[in-house]
Amino acid sequence: MNRKSILQYPVVICVLLSLVLVSKQVYAQTNVYEERVNEVDVSSSYTPTDESPQMWEFELRTGFWIPHNAELKQAFTKCCNLITKVQGGLLFNRRYGVGISAGFLYKSGQATITDSQTGTQSAQRLHLFMIPMELNFTWRADYFSWRYIVPYLRPGFDWVYYKESISGSKISGMKFGMHGAGGLMLNLAEMSGSRRDLDHDMGINDFFLTLEGAYQWIDSFGKKGLDVSGYLFSFGLLFEF
Repeated sequence: MNRKSILQYPVVICVLLSLVLVSKQVYAQTNVYEERVNEVDVSSSYTPTDESPQMWEFELRTGFWIPHNAELKQAFTKCCNLITKVQGGLLFNRRYGVGISAGFLYKSGQATITDSQTGTQSAQRLHLFMIPMELNFTWRADYFSWRYIVPYLRPGFDWVYYKESISGSKISGMKFGMHGAGGLMLNLAEMSGSRRDLDHDMGINDFFLTLEGAYQWIDSFGKKGLDVSGYLFSFGLLFEF
């Protein structure tokens, strides 16, 4: 074997090693490119029409109650008798809903009480605790692709457990009646452009700010006793999923 052939072996080995290293680098770059292409395909395949099923709604709401009863109105004034409620229910085709809610109110104030026997009046401390419960039926005017503002109507039935205390004398019971409500739903998810992300990441289809006005007839349909009828103006946060 001559000197020239001996010198060729290192050259051949170097060439082979270079080919192996280059092929490995090309293979690695090809894999990275394919992974990036796959990621783009997955992200681009999700469109706004690929929504998760929409069947439920949950709302946290608080509002200002203006009682119709003269005694309560005098004791509590028009502001600010806060009622906080939690509501949940079923939703059909984004337009029709049925749900239940429960809440609470506690308020105290100075009331003028008239003695039924002597006719004399006296200022006494009045405390009122209420747990309002509702069965609601909702209709939404959600018929358009433009969904930034959605009007709605919400009638239903009411049951209110109350406990009234006047100068140590306590009265409790249950009142029932009905209500009519209407309002506007502001689609915060649609306005912020995060609707797709909320649905994809958390399963929340829509996220609304609700503004509502209602009148409640809660006097057990004219029976004697405490009348807790009145106006209720409220706002809340509503989630659909």
